[in-house]
Order: sequence, then C-alpha cells, then structure tokens
Amino acid sequence: MEIDDAPFVPATERALDASNCGYRLLMKMGWRSGSGLGKREQGIVEPLKMKENLVCLGLGKAEEYDKVTQLATRERRKLGAEVEETAEQTAAREAKGAKEEQLKAQVINMQAAFFCADCRKQYKTVVEMENHLSSYDHHHTKRLRELQQQKRRAGSEEAQHVKRRKEQQQEEVMLQKRIAAQTQAAQSKTMETKETTVAATNDVDTKEKSMETTKIGFSFGGGMKMGSKKPAKKALAISSAFSNPFSK
Repeated sequence: MEIDDAPFVPATERALDASNCGYRLLMKMGWRSGSGLGKREQGIVEPLKMKENLVCLGLGKAEEYDKVTQLATRERRKLGAEVEETAEQTAAREAKGAKEEQLKAQVINMQAAFFCADCRKQYKTVVEMENHLSSYDHHHTKRLRELQQQKRRAGSEEAQHVKRRKEQQQEEVMLQKRIAAQTQAAQSKTMETKETTVAATNDVDTKEKSMETTKIGFSFGGGMKMGSKKPAKKALAISSAFSNPFSK
C-alpha cells in the first residue's frame, strides 16, 4: 500500500477537476477551464470561497460594530484635543465663537427688515421687499388673515355669549329649586301645625266624653251614681213635754 506524502489541501482551495459534477456540467455547456463564466466569459474565473465566521455574528453586524468603534474613537480624540489645548487656544476659540454669534445676530436683525410677517417670506434686498409689498399675492394674503382674525373674534364673542346664557339658565334653575324647596318646607310646616291642632282637639273631646260616661262606684252596697240626687233626710220626731202623745 502506497502512502501519499502530499500535503492536505482543503477542497475550497483546490481547483476543480473532471471528478467534480459541476465541472463536467460546465464543460458540456461550452465552458473551458481557466476562462470566465458567461456568454462573453466576463464572469468570475475562480469559484466562490467560503469565509469562516469566528465571532458568531450575523451578516453585517461586524461592520456595524466597526463603524460604532470608529465614531467613538473620533469623539474621544476631539475631547482629548479640547482638554489638551492651552489657555491661549481656549481664549481664541471662545473669541471666535462670540464673533460668529455676533455676526449671526446682526444678519438676523438686518433680515428682519425684509421679512413679511403676513406672508411668512424672507427677502434680501429693498427692491424685492417693495415688489412683494405691492404685489397682489401680499394684499390677498393680508386680507385673508384679517378676515380670519375677524372670524375668530366673532366666534369668541359668540362663545362668551353662549357661556353667559348657560350660566343664567343654571342660575334660574337653582333659583327655582330653592323656591320649590322653601314652598315645600312651608307646606310641610303648615300640615304639621294642622295635625297638631286636630290632635289636641281630639284629645279634648275624648276627655270630655270620658268624663261624661265615667261612673264612679263604691265598694259597699247602695253606692251612689254620679249625677244622682242625694236622698232627702227624714225628720226626726222629737217628743216634747207639751206635745200630746195621742195626737198621731
């Protein structure tokens, strides 16, 4: 048995030969070894090679991490440059920034004279501003804004009127409820007074009737009824020395 001492070459790094099925198919379709793919042989010559992914990331994630790292490094370098600058450089930078802010403010003030607040348009020269102020577009927009303001004012006045009317209606309802409550309280008080008077009258009548019909009796016989007359007392016969005993 013969041992092949040739070094091992991965299949991805070896050229295609006749033992490869794809190689044979390409040869049948007219392809020649060493030429590119396509009708005019303008395609790739070598087959695509696999790239090993050792970081276990998805496609495009490594490039994203690289961009983030580069951006962070750039920002850190800027901060380091600002920290390392001298006092003179700091003063010069601040003076330059103040001058730029002053120029911006001056430009804004100059442009304010050529700004149309009605049309919300900015112009650069006096001629452009005058042409705009005399144009139909400017007058139409200005008139439209005035009409809108009048409409808003009328709407606000109407809303206030409706609000006042609702408040008046609520006050009237509350007043009616208060009057109804007072009337009901007065009626209930009158009814209570009438009931008290009727009850007192009934009590008096009941007492009078009970006094008329009540009978008072004694525990011994021959009692006396209320309203009956007392029996007349019999005159006692007193014998006199001068009376005739045989006169009866």
